[in-house]
Amino acid sequence: MKLLEHWLVLLVLGLICNGLGIFLHRQGSENLAIAMVILGIINVATSMWLHHKSTPTDK
Repeated sequence: MKLLEHWLVLLVLGLICNGLGIFLHRQGSENLAIAMVILGIINVATSMWLHHKSTPTDK
């Protein structure tokens, strides 16, 4: 699996975690909702970092 696909998978998982966290917050499960949103933010940040590292730079 190429690095590009790794960051894309992490991005999608992060967005799903954030959406699930918002859903759980509306259902009243506060602690689990906070954990899901934090996990989603970490996944999105990691995917952006991997994407930045995989992008070639001109020197």
